[in-house]
Amino acid sequence: APEPEKNVNVNEMSLLQVRTSAAVLAGLLTAHRDEQVLKDSCVSLCQLFGEGIQNDRIQSILDADVVPRLVALLQPLEGRNGAVEFGVPVAVQSAALQVIGNVACGDDRQTQVIINCNALPCLKALLASGDRDIRKECCWIISNITESSHQVQDV
Repeated sequence: APEPEKNVNVNEMSLLQVRTSAAVLAGLLTAHRDEQVLKDSCVSLCQLFGEGIQNDRIQSILDADVVPRLVALLQPLEGRNGAVEFGVPVAVQSAALQVIGNVACGDDRQTQVIINCNALPCLKALLASGDRDIRKECCWIISNITESSHQVQDV
């Protein structure tokens, strides 16, 4: 995935630049199956959120339609003997969850996008991961979603 130029301060990017960059990265999430490209794309998306919680930046990233692409990467698959498996390795899962976690810091409308994209079944499946950090990230996302009283029912 393309890395932002070293002299670019992500916090000084306009919302249009954030949206445009997020759209390019979202395209990479769909077009590639290479682990490094997927992971780097997610890491770059995380950088676009900038410092602190900025709902306008979160919305610009949501406008690029990244959440459905991330959820598609995290879809559980039925493996051998009915065991749950995932189509991407833990490093990609972790990076994708970090992006979703940043979205989950947004307002109610923004966290609702996570629910509407059917991420909750993925998060539930990932709670059984053997990787502690994956479980921790899932719990953090669910916690942020449930901060809204009307979204508790969805969880």
